Amino acid sequence: MDMEKRIINFRPLFYCFLAFAIGICFANFIFKTDIYILIITILTWLTFTIICFVYRLWKHFLYIAFAFLLGIGAFYVDSNNFCGQIYNGQECIVYGRISDDIFENDNYCYVTLENVNINQKNEHNINVCIYGSSENIIVGNLMVFSAEIYNHHLFENNKFNYFAYMKNTPYFCYVNFEDTLIVHGEMTLSEKLKDSIKTILQDNMSENGALFGFNTLFGEKSDLNKDLKQDFSISGIAHLLAVSGLQIQFLALALFFLLKKFKVAKLPQFIIIGIILLIYAYLCSFSASVVRSSLMCLVFLSAGLFGRPYDTLNSIAISGLIILIFSPLMVFDVGFQMSFACVLAIAFFWKPISRALQKIKIPRNLSVAIAIDVSTTIAIFPILAIYFGKLSFLTIFANLISVPLFAVGYIILLGLIILVCLFGFLGFLLFIPDVILRLIILVAGFVAEIESSILTLPQLDNVMLMFFYISLFILSCYVLLKFINKTIIISSVAVVCIVISIIFNLPNIPNSNTFTQLNSSDSCAVLRTKNNEVLVVGGTKDTEFVSDYLNMQKIRKVHTLVVMSETDDETSEFVAKYKIDKVILNTTEPIFAGEFKIEFINLNELKKAVLINVNNFTMLFACNVHLGSNQILTLKNNFENTKINMVYSKKDSQGFSELSDYDLRLTTFKNHLEDNIPSYDIFSTGNFTFEFNNGTISNIRRV
Repeated sequence: MDMEKRIINFRPLFYCFLAFAIGICFANFIFKTDIYILIITILTWLTFTIICFVYRLWKHFLYIAFAFLLGIGAFYVDSNNFCGQIYNGQECIVYGRISDDIFENDNYCYVTLENVNINQKNEHNINVCIYGSSENIIVGNLMVFSAEIYNHHLFENNKFNYFAYMKNTPYFCYVNFEDTLIVHGEMTLSEKLKDSIKTILQDNMSENGALFGFNTLFGEKSDLNKDLKQDFSISGIAHLLAVSGLQIQFLALALFFLLKKFKVAKLPQFIIIGIILLIYAYLCSFSASVVRSSLMCLVFLSAGLFGRPYDTLNSIAISGLIILIFSPLMVFDVGFQMSFACVLAIAFFWKPISRALQKIKIPRNLSVAIAIDVSTTIAIFPILAIYFGKLSFLTIFANLISVPLFAVGYIILLGLIILVCLFGFLGFLLFIPDVILRLIILVAGFVAEIESSILTLPQLDNVMLMFFYISLFILSCYVLLKFINKTIIISSVAVVCIVISIIFNLPNIPNSNTFTQLNSSDSCAVLRTKNNEVLVVGGTKDTEFVSDYLNMQKIRKVHTLVVMSETDDETSEFVAKYKIDKVILNTTEPIFAGEFKIEFINLNELKKAVLINVNNFTMLFACNVHLGSNQILTLKNNFENTKINMVYSKKDSQGFSELSDYDLRLTTFKNHLEDNIPSYDIFSTGNFTFEFNNGTISNIRRV
């Protein structure tokens, strides 16, 4: 095709990568029967087909259609491979090796076991929550126990379970430490290396400096406190908490200049840098950002090696395809999305923005830094809106200070760690990167604390997200149209997307009363009446989990919140966000809130249950409650004349099964009740909803 007739600077490899990724996403929407997204995808394909027909791009059409179909197939293959066997609370004998993925708390710890054997059959990894002492929970040791095994779900509340997918843990269980047998084992070489480096950092740096330093080297965020991560997110420098293109770029450049200094030829340079990046990616658990950055570096070096020009889009496509071929569901990971969005935005916009800044006499180096910062901020804006909801106006300022500091700190830290591993007496020199990293933490905290600069981002849906990135692509230099034509196209796409978004975001009024159980760290539920009155029980320890469900159901208003535990910092934000009229916390008298009657049952100073009645349906919500014999007798007397239609409790919530008759018992652990008492096991099914009307329960289904 003549250049004059072309409207897109076509890169077959890049567009095949996009089609492959879209095919994976499309398959998930088919699985969820999301008509909203299916319509958008079909309209996009029709538009693309018309363009190919008009401009006779049949070869290109076949490439992209084939990649799209491969993406659909990859989704089903990968999701089926992950699922493994369905255990549904089956009691099993588990044997496995403790990996380096350990998260400790005061009364329990989470451990990922690898090389797992379940009932004498080799299986995927398993995530274990161990209550009690964490003695001998050491990397490399072997663990044997008997427990009820449950299955993780890859998608809950429209969110991808990245942890379970990347750790290959489709199973999880709960066990007491005294019920386990620990056998001494050995660490692998990489585990010994990382453990030694962690000890060196802890011995020679401040607490936050050591944690941030270890995270900087290997991307291990589990030990970082929640406030620090939130500060980095709000200030717009959260990308520094993941081993990403910055670290790989700095490492590759340092290696390149070092090898060039010793006059190493190009081919040996390429091989040495490739081997070191491979080892580094292995130490970082082959995270998407590390793999993507490493592959792009190698593509860049190979272009110089063979005398061919470097093409940014093709290098992005190569790295993206390699990641998705081996791990197709990585396309749903926020880290993968942010990583590729940033790189694409830089490829699209940094040059024109930099030129515009230089025209107003801003120095070239500063204009390039600002252009890259602005490009990445624009690219990740909708992702931050969906996953985090807040961003500071000062994010450009934070990046302009933090990124150069981070570059210096990372190179010094990496060099000193190698020296200290060889010569331990040099450990005192680590105070230099410690000071630099703590400065970055101070910058993040300073920016995040300026409340007047914090912007609460709008809640975006998938259609608006697609429109945003389609618009960015149309505005880029890869679409060969005049600016006025681009504006017309973007305006037309905007009208279509806004109309569809309005139609599919209209409030969803239920036809019946519903109870939806949400499985989170703070057990909670959402009750909704036919008149669209909404009551939330619990969930104040993990408001994000509840918010995900409310957003998915297009619920913008919550009328009543029943707090089951002590209030914390998140509760006030949750109340403000959903304009909650009434918050109920531990009252002694029954309270009426709209159609709901709420009564607290105080068992002691900390433990309480709540009785809720709505439309002649009574439910007892009792989590984490142990009852003594006297309390059971008292409750029996209280409920003697009360028909309880539903009881929600945990397995260790002793005594509630002895109350008056009920129609349904919801449990977060497998309960072995009488055959004539219906029981629903939450952990084997994930979130679920049932309808209730006139004292009867119907239509139980997974969310």
